[in-house]
Amino acid sequence: GVRSYDKQLIEILKQPGTHTSEELLSRLGIKPKEQEAIKAVSVQLENLEGYGLVRSSRRGWIWIA
Repeated sequence: GVRSYDKQLIEILKQPGTHTSEELLSRLGIKPKEQEAIKAVSVQLENLEGYGLVRSSRRGWIWIA
């Protein structure tokens, strides 16, 4: 299911440094053709940003919580 990305996504984001969307999708095992999964991760990133846990920068996503 889509929700299974939540925990893995957060574990990746908590690692030091910035993480590009491409890197996140690759590390989650999501292929470029998997539009639904990409959309789900995008929504999760926006939600995490809304909660003040991550910040989007030009270089990628940064865990700030």
